[in-house]
Amino acid sequence: MDISSGIVSFRSTCPGSLMQDLLRDRPDQVRKITRFQTTFSSRRVIYECELPCEDLGTVYNFIKSIDALEELAVRNYEPDVSSLWQAIFHHAKSLRSLSIHTPPQVDEGFQTWTPASVAALNSELPSLQHLEMDISLTEAESFLDSPGDLTSLALIGAATQLAQPESILINIPLRDAASSFAGEHTWNVMGAIDFPEPKKQVCERFAVAMLDKFPAGAKKLQIRLTRRCWDDRFQYTTLGYSVTAVRDPEGKVTVETDKKWGYYLMAAPEYEGFLWKLMMKYRNEHGW
Repeated sequence: MDISSGIVSFRSTCPGSLMQDLLRDRPDQVRKITRFQTTFSSRRVIYECELPCEDLGTVYNFIKSIDALEELAVRNYEPDVSSLWQAIFHHAKSLRSLSIHTPPQVDEGFQTWTPASVAALNSELPSLQHLEMDISLTEAESFLDSPGDLTSLALIGAATQLAQPESILINIPLRDAASSFAGEHTWNVMGAIDFPEPKKQVCERFAVAMLDKFPAGAKKLQIRLTRRCWDDRFQYTTLGYSVTAVRDPEGKVTVETDKKWGYYLMAAPEYEGFLWKLMMKYRNEHGW
């Protein structure tokens, strides 16, 4: 694998064996990585992470071995991300962009982002310019009902206290049931039957009210709804719908809204040859 460009993406995989090989065979190139994307999972997640890393300490070692990481994007399936945060904070002086999301297919009662982890960004990542995080539908709907009161909204309250990011993306995973943002999604074993479009005016009102809570240094806030659907051959696909509120130097806010749902995570992404071979090897070894 050629990583000499300093840009490395493992897509929907967490290839521990490959990370170990790169650390052993190309340590100089690993140290010079500036942009890194990976999945974070110790187990296989069907259609989501086909190649897990059974020892997540490998991911920690890989990220920490980089000299000055500038951009990091992680798709998380683990309830415990403490080691991940330790590796991230290792790049306090250099990290400008951080994205951590858990897709809506995961429903295991945990949240990747907590008020404590958000609050820590102020002191631990002073160079952060772009942030992408998740909030729960429950907290988003509570904010929609009472945007002026953040006392009971711990995660949103912590996020709106962040001083450094100029650009923020807040992801809200939706379930199949109807919500304040979209109607009920119904489907059968052959795929989606009724996939209603999001409520445009509600989403726009939410984005504008949320941006108003952030410090003046925050220039752009993107709200993204994500929702699972079934695609051909029983494969999950994740769709996304975004509303972006932009604040100009005079404080005027303009809003840009997607016309309809679009693809966010494809069910069967194309992999480079080396990742595909590792996936097939893992399948053969684990009997599936």
